[in-house]
Amino acid sequence: MILLDTDHTTFLKYPDSERGRRMIDRLNAGSASEVIGVGHCHGRGTDARLAGRNRQGEIGPLRQVVGYRELALLFEFYEEF
Repeated sequence: MILLDTDHTTFLKYPDSERGRRMIDRLNAGSASEVIGVGHCHGRGTDARLAGRNRQGEIGPLRQVVGYRELALLFEFYEEF
């Protein structure tokens, strides 16, 4: 099993960078049956920030929609791997 920290997943967003290429090469070097996991703190942190700010009235509906859209895109990104 390979467990990726959210810092590692950031490298995957930039596949043309040196760190992105190394990360992708490392993941591709594993066996097809190897499980790849991602720590949940990134998504939970984004969700918690949005919920907390919304309770305090700090973000309007449009910014909240944008924030949750970014969270959805994060999960879509993870599905690719």
